[in-house]
Amino acid sequence: AIAELEAIWAFGDAALGFMTAPNLLSIILLSGVLKKDVQNYFSMKHVYHKDLIKENKVE
Repeated sequence: AIAELEAIWAFGDAALGFMTAPNLLSIILLSGVLKKDVQNYFSMKHVYHKDLIKENKVE
């Protein structure tokens, strides 16, 4: 029973590794695009709900 449990954990570890590798690769390849998008997002003027309430004097 213990040998079967070790095989299940080994399979789970391998599956996690196979899922992680392409995700890490895509994050690395898309890091430039992500950096530009994040800079663009934070350079935008954001309007917050609480500011709209103050402007319209809605309670």
